[in-house]
Amino acid sequence: MSDALLQGEYSLLLVALSLIVASLASYVAMDTAQRIWESSGLRRGVWLLLAAVAMGGGIWSMHFIGMLAFMLPVDVTYDLFLTFASVVLAMLAALVGFAIVARRRSASAIFMGGISLGLGVVAMHYTGMEAMNMQAHLTYDPVLVGLSVLVAITAATVALWITTCVSGWGWRIASALIMGLAIYGMHYIGMEAAYFQAICTGAAQGGGYEIDPYILAFVIAFGTITILMLQMVTTAVDRRFSAYREREADILRQSEARFRRLVENASDFILVVDAEGSIRFASCPNSGLGDNLEDSRLEDLLQGPAVTDLLARLQQSTSGDTWSHAEGVYLTLPGRGRREFEATACNLGDDTAVNGIVLTLHDITQRQQAAAKLQYAKNLSDEANRVKSEFIANMSHELRTPLTAILGFSDIIRNQAFGALPNERYLEYAEDIHNSGSQLLSIINDILDISRIEAGQLDLQQDMLDARELVQDSMRILAQKAQHKGVELSEAYGETLPAFQGDGRRLRQVLINLLGNAVKFTPAGGRIEISVTRLGGGDMVFAVSDTGIGIPEDKIGEITKPFFQVDGTLARQHEGVGLGLAISRSLVEMHGGTLSAESTSGQGTTFRVTIPATGSQTCQVA
Repeated sequence: MSDALLQGEYSLLLVALSLIVASLASYVAMDTAQRIWESSGLRRGVWLLLAAVAMGGGIWSMHFIGMLAFMLPVDVTYDLFLTFASVVLAMLAALVGFAIVARRRSASAIFMGGISLGLGVVAMHYTGMEAMNMQAHLTYDPVLVGLSVLVAITAATVALWITTCVSGWGWRIASALIMGLAIYGMHYIGMEAAYFQAICTGAAQGGGYEIDPYILAFVIAFGTITILMLQMVTTAVDRRFSAYREREADILRQSEARFRRLVENASDFILVVDAEGSIRFASCPNSGLGDNLEDSRLEDLLQGPAVTDLLARLQQSTSGDTWSHAEGVYLTLPGRGRREFEATACNLGDDTAVNGIVLTLHDITQRQQAAAKLQYAKNLSDEANRVKSEFIANMSHELRTPLTAILGFSDIIRNQAFGALPNERYLEYAEDIHNSGSQLLSIINDILDISRIEAGQLDLQQDMLDARELVQDSMRILAQKAQHKGVELSEAYGETLPAFQGDGRRLRQVLINLLGNAVKFTPAGGRIEISVTRLGGGDMVFAVSDTGIGIPEDKIGEITKPFFQVDGTLARQHEGVGLGLAISRSLVEMHGGTLSAESTSGQGTTFRVTIPATGSQTCQVA
């Protein structure tokens, strides 16, 4: 054995990287700690755990990168168990420290939390040092070890005090820098306290793994920074939502207070009148009408087109009758102007305590004004929607012109109309261009159709139609695609089918959409059947059934909404923008019919199109 001391060198790049990781981890942890102070219950526990993971994981990452930055003239590996233990120690210490401060944010709690956090840094560091396997004995300078402990505890306590007692981005950054420097300073003071005495045994100690230090350092840094950035984003989003919730709660409190004041200061006017409209009793608080309304006439008090009808109803009513006039009753109040009231009457002529008709006047002026504003807003919304649909329709039309040229020229190229191409890859590119253009044209056509439907610009051309021809035309278009995919396509008809009124082009579009979806979502070897039957009332029912993947039960009510996708992820396996079923439903409803769906996930789906029998004529199907 030799007592020669080993002298190591630091990689400045890895030293700087360790400082960046330490500072970023400290900032994320202190930023997350703010969510701990502002939360309670389960949310506080979650944020406490996230802060501990950020701080503990960041401390460990900085320590390990710092260890890798120290280049010794002997091979060094790391014991996995002790390395893992150092991570756990750092996280547990951070968890305890933040928990102490979260329970009671006092000076003693901050001091105890700082001790826990600082000792966690120290324990992690020296446990990580013990994880080193090498041909050297490791000893420490007790003075420098004590200094490293003091630095860690002092800086951790100061950082916690800043995070707990002051707010603002500047102080939060200062707290992170102090804590980051504490971790950084403690680590490198601890490294200065370490002495490595060489052992001449001829074989390295085992129990660990040896990896290039730069690669391992940057992998650890990248992973740690990625996790910290995700946590920072999570904290920022939660803070934004918390602010939004607080703002909404404040608005709600203000609205409730305003409503309470309105209710406390608004009361209905109660009048007792006889059948001739003479006022026998009046209670009109805060109206400014005075107390001399008794013995006056109702027609002298009220105005509006409904007053005549109200007086007539009073004369015709019998005891127990109750009715109301929601509009057209007005009352001019001093200082408040002309107000509209809802008049509710109850004949209590047989009640000796009342001996008259109780007339309640409820002020609905604000409600009517709100209704008028709502209607105005609805009109604006409808107009905006119409303009939007017209714009989309016009833009879709303009896009079709250059797209038609793309499809035409790509078709000429792939068919080599003007001679063979010098390279077969051009044929593949032309085929790709043509297929992509066709798909884009289909999407544009769908957008154009849905825009026309929403704008009310789509008219149906009513003709007498043969159901069998519709089905066969639709199947003919999808037959090649189904055959290429290995899906069996069949048809079935009732014995007697009606010729019915409808737009053949649009109904054919509906069937093609349903068949296309069935082919798209049915795997090879599956079956698709389209059938036509006539109901007892003469309605026509077209049913498209498949043995495909089916639709989840919770999505079945959403599938006919525009742009809805059962699989809405970017990694979905099937193309389409989610307009086919929406267009189909709208076209069927324009015919006065319905589009319904039944599905079992993993077993298949059945769509039914029901067309009413208006104007149908019976014909035999050969």
